[in-house]
Amino acid sequence: MKPGFIAAAVLVSMAMLLGSAHGGAVEETPQLPDVADKASASIVSIQAEKTDTAPDALHDPETEFGKSNTREGTGLVLTVDGLIVTATSVVEKVGKITVTFADGRQATAQVVGRDPKTGVALLKETTATGLHPVQFADAELLRRGAPVFSIGNVYGLHQSLSSGIISAIRPSNMSHLILQTDLLVRPGSLGAPLFNSKGELVGMFTSRYVVSGKATGVGLAVSSNLIQSVAGKLQKSGTADHGWLGLSTRKPTDEEAKALGMGATRGVIVVKVTGEGLTKAGLVPGDAIEAFNGEPVGDPFALGWRITRSEPNTEVAIGILRKSGRSTVHVKLSKAPEPLATSSTPPPAPASGKTATCLRYIPSVGITVPVACEE
Repeated sequence: MKPGFIAAAVLVSMAMLLGSAHGGAVEETPQLPDVADKASASIVSIQAEKTDTAPDALHDPETEFGKSNTREGTGLVLTVDGLIVTATSVVEKVGKITVTFADGRQATAQVVGRDPKTGVALLKETTATGLHPVQFADAELLRRGAPVFSIGNVYGLHQSLSSGIISAIRPSNMSHLILQTDLLVRPGSLGAPLFNSKGELVGMFTSRYVVSGKATGVGLAVSSNLIQSVAGKLQKSGTADHGWLGLSTRKPTDEEAKALGMGATRGVIVVKVTGEGLTKAGLVPGDAIEAFNGEPVGDPFALGWRITRSEPNTEVAIGILRKSGRSTVHVKLSKAPEPLATSSTPPPAPASGKTATCLRYIPSVGITVPVACEE
């Protein structure tokens, strides 16, 4: 083959490739700088003046840096009329709240409501115009390893960008699901968004894993689905009540599913029952739950989320499966209990270290509590 012919063939091939790209046959993957620039318009920085100025309250490693009376955090614009969502810890025991928008404008915001059970709080400001609400995605479509990025008020440095992946997706009865990432969540990052590669919201950081008072940087986010649900309740009444059954479940083993005759959609195995309604209905550990209000349960996460979204004091139908057969019980949902008391700074660890105190995240109630460190 002649050299001139080869060169011509190469040129034709390159032209075809370029023509396909510019002609729309090949869709270009959005680049992070472009996506982040667009998403940043919905991010606000939050500075909240703490009302508790006692010496022990000055150091607040979860939400601010240094010994200051101002707590730093991040928020997201939900609506064009000024609704903003953030983490509850950012606006706990605070007075004046100042929000700074991406374009530098500042405004004063008021707390509409807080839901400590899930870590979601709603704010409202009424003066700014031309706001850019965040775009939501379905967090249930996420998979471990998916690329994500965040923009937050890190150490008071507005609009700080970081990127990484979803490290784990952990089911949680109260918080829908917990998104664990490899992003370093530093002070000022609570309330910061977790975006997918398209710049759509999939979560919001409400906690970070802490050991012996030292932040590991591991970020824990609640899902976009939960944020929408809770924000809607807070906007309506200032509170967010959640249904509760007092139930702990797990996935069945293949042997259990076969022995009970569970179908393709399966269900969950009851591990513990503490709710009075279920106890009166005769539910015991080892029973299987196949349906909730006539719909297949699927897995513990799906059941927990349906319970959480339901209103307290409503009656629900629970489909139960035992070796003796199937049955349906009707139970009235209770109101989810208040979260346990927490401390932002755990007690100092003894010199021996054997009984050191650590903070552990409890997904079922969406908070961190002091516990004995594991050996």
